[in-house]
Amino acid sequence: MASIKKRPNGTFQATIFVGRDANGKQLFKYITKPSEKECKAAARKVEQELEDNKFIDTGKVRLSAWVDEWIELNRGRLSPSTVVLYKIYAKCHYNPISVT
Repeated sequence: MASIKKRPNGTFQATIFVGRDANGKQLFKYITKPSEKECKAAARKVEQELEDNKFIDTGKVRLSAWVDEWIELNRGRLSPSTVVLYKIYAKCHYNPISVT
């Protein structure tokens, strides 16, 4: 259930609990909209995505981590050679270069 508050500048902010990270810290999604009706609609959309297990918070995710996650999520519908090819692309083009 989202918590909606009116902010001092007149906009509305919804706070939605989306789960916990690996360390047990609570994770929240914040949505700010100009009207309460828009805020409730946006919050309900995120809650529905959470219920359907389709919510992906990409706010602070590196592209390389997202690409790796996408490959794993789609492994079942991709051929094995495509998965290998995508992993090679990810390793060569998206993963950060480590400087030693």
